[in-house]
Amino acid sequence: MNSNFEVTSDSLLLQQLPLIDVLPVYKGEKLVVAEFMVQAADTVDSVWVKVARDQETMGWVREGELLKKVVPVCQTPRTYRIWSPWRAQALSTTMIMYLNNHLFSKNYGMAGAVSVVLFLVCAVLCVVVYFSLTKEDDGLTKAQRKELKAAKKAAAKGGK
Repeated sequence: MNSNFEVTSDSLLLQQLPLIDVLPVYKGEKLVVAEFMVQAADTVDSVWVKVARDQETMGWVREGELLKKVVPVCQTPRTYRIWSPWRAQALSTTMIMYLNNHLFSKNYGMAGAVSVVLFLVCAVLCVVVYFSLTKEDDGLTKAQRKELKAAKKAAAKGGK
């Protein structure tokens, strides 16, 4: 059986729906994802994931809790887990996803700070592009350019 996740916390409790029983799975055990379900009425986490360790041990867990207590079973996230304290979810989050979470959250202070940072990054990029496009690219040094300008001015003055 292929596995999608490995449990990294001491235990993960799987709910038997409709909330009949709880089945624990422990650190190091492998899980597969069987199904997803959206419970709009759930105020904690509306997405539930059905996972299974084997045919007898399967149950539902909130997506947020699952992501905190497991790591994907593939080489890249496992390598990251060795040298990084971040969770697999944080490793897969791109900068745009991170900024999007904070820009549209109800945390207005963080959204404002992110907006200022984005503005500063854009300003720096604009300055870099401006100077790279407006610099003179004739291969002359500043002194050579000054001499050439003086020679042109003298030629124009002598021609009058």
